Amino acid sequence: MRKRFSEEFDCAWIDCLNGDSRETGKLTPTGQPDPSVFSISYNHEGIRLGTAIGLFVKKADPSQPLEVFYRDFWGAEKREQLLASLNHERDFSAQYEGLKPKSSNSFSFRPSRTKKNYTEWPTVVEFADAEPISGLQEMRRGVLMAYDQETLAENIRTYF
Repeated sequence: MRKRFSEEFDCAWIDCLNGDSRETGKLTPTGQPDPSVFSISYNHEGIRLGTAIGLFVKKADPSQPLEVFYRDFWGAEKREQLLASLNHERDFSAQYEGLKPKSSNSFSFRPSRTKKNYTEWPTVVEFADAEPISGLQEMRRGVLMAYDQETLAENIRTYF
């Protein structure tokens, strides 16, 4: 999907509102509460998933690579902070971190938080003796798959 978006759009602004209970435990990087942007007085939990707002712009020149502008909002006041940020009419994109999605970073729309030399490290594939495969692909509608040995043996006898 990110690759397709990179081919179709010229600019994107991503406002990450965080609040993901599984990824961050609903805590900011400094350990403060980071509720969902959908938290309300009678439902403090909001939703469990983190939330982001993406604005994608498509211009007439498809030859230009996608430019992504990214920023994070953290904490209980993120909704107010997001709304207040809309008042910065001058150089609006200066509030964001610029990113260049490309195949080497899996067309990521988020900033990389790795060491500078991370991309120089060998990949897991480079350590393998043989080209990895995605696993066995049984293309016979499961006829050669079974949970017990007897059923599998019978199915293989029938197949051969």
